[in-house]
Amino acid sequence: SVERLHHILTKLFETDEKIELSEINETGMDKISTYIALLFLAARSRIDLVQEEFYSDLYIVKEVG
Repeated sequence: SVERLHHILTKLFETDEKIELSEINETGMDKISTYIALLFLAARSRIDLVQEEFYSDLYIVKEVG
C-alpha cells in the first residue's frame, strides 16, 4: 500500500538522503505496485523522484518543505 511504502521510506530516510529505486526490495510489493505507490507519494508531495537522464537510475528523495 502507499502508506506502508511511505513508512518504509521514512525509516530509510533516517540514514540516507537519496534512495535508489532498486534498493526498495523489502516492501513485499511487486515492482509495478511499488512504482505506482511512488507516483502517488510524489503527486502528494511527500517524496520527489529524480532521474538524471532517460534510462538511468531512478532515485527517491525526501520532499523538502
